[in-house]
Amino acid sequence: MRQRYGARGIRICKRWRRFENFLADMGERPKGKSLDRFPNPAGNYTPKNCRWATPKEQAHNRRDNKLTAADIKTIRRSTRKQKELAAAYSVSHSLISMIRSGKRWA
Repeated sequence: MRQRYGARGIRICKRWRRFENFLADMGERPKGKSLDRFPNPAGNYTPKNCRWATPKEQAHNRRDNKLTAADIKTIRRSTRKQKELAAAYSVSHSLISMIRSGKRWA
């Protein structure tokens, strides 16, 4: 989990280090929803950048939906290791593998 969040510089605001403050800001988790960083999915966990979202809402807010056609071409042509590309584009190793094999963005 560290490589997905902390290594990318994503932080939790100091206020939320106490659960009582998080609860006061966000309220109880509604049934069927989970915490989502929105409107900036690359931003920190803060009251202004979080919401309770459905799985469908979160799917539209995924990092792998943010790659451009130019990114895909660069990934496919690159001789860099999968791990390096994943870190550079903030996506999973498996997504890089799927892009390179043509299983995604064919």
